[in-house]
Amino acid sequence: MDYSFNAGQASSPINVELNIDLGCSATKDSWETLSAVVHKYSDSVKFNIRIMPLPYHQQSFLLSKAATTVYYYNGDRSAFNFMNTVISNQAEIYNSATADMTQHQVEKLIMKWAVNGTGLTETEFIEGFDRNTESGNTIEMFTRYEWKYVGRV
Repeated sequence: MDYSFNAGQASSPINVELNIDLGCSATKDSWETLSAVVHKYSDSVKFNIRIMPLPYHQQSFLLSKAATTVYYYNGDRSAFNFMNTVISNQAEIYNSATADMTQHQVEKLIMKWAVNGTGLTETEFIEGFDRNTESGNTIEMFTRYEWKYVGRV
């Protein structure tokens, strides 16, 4: 299994790896440009997007796990739709915005974004976040591996 989100031409000899943090304002600042580049060169270049949730963005691991959940059930295109939703609403997930929220409240906010336009159901989201299910365990491990992979690159 390739531990990344993929776009573009899978068979291309040109492979561009992008490392992002969905909770980071720097990702938001560059997202429009990154999206335009991926769109422009998607017929000739393979893009691998790897999510690196930085520890000082407190909700980033949950965002990464949600992207993985959407990907697990509905593939890359749906995961990108989720990422676009996160970037558009990123200020709602900043440390200051979630400081007085419980993890359950944060997960409900993220679930709202994850089921918006991705085809993911609330039941799938809940199952994907439950490490005691087969899919939830797979998603947890994928998310952790992705973080470890990016941290070593």
